[in-house]
Amino acid sequence: MKILVMSDSHGRDEYVYSIIAENMDADVIIHLGDGPNDIDNAQLPTAKIFKVRGNCDFNFTLPTQLFEDIGGYKFSITHGHEFGVKQGLGAYLSNAKVNNCNIALYGHTHIPFYEERDGVHLFNPGAVRSASYGVMEIDGNNISFKHCEI
Repeated sequence: MKILVMSDSHGRDEYVYSIIAENMDADVIIHLGDGPNDIDNAQLPTAKIFKVRGNCDFNFTLPTQLFEDIGGYKFSITHGHEFGVKQGLGAYLSNAKVNNCNIALYGHTHIPFYEERDGVHLFNPGAVRSASYGVMEIDGNNISFKHCEI
């Protein structure tokens, strides 16, 4: 299973379109906020799409956090501003653990990041507006995280 992870596109829909065009084999697309509507006019693969609201988004119908079961893993999906991720990941990690998540995705910092901490994979794809995004691959018990650039 291929999962495309994006965040912080901030209106750079042409970057979003390019990323999706390069990853038409994605099974799941996740946008972590600050531009989740930038995906709306893209030519999309037949992928499941998850979107959350960031601190710069005014679409209040989107949630700020989702919990989803994807490929046998429990995901926490959020932008990160509500957990103060720019100051550290402790609060978000605690939230992920309390909710029994294996994977915690976040954006907001615009800095690509990956670390496994206390059994939780913390992953930030970086900012689409800076041409950065992430790709995850799940194959049974094997999972990989990769930072990519347009």
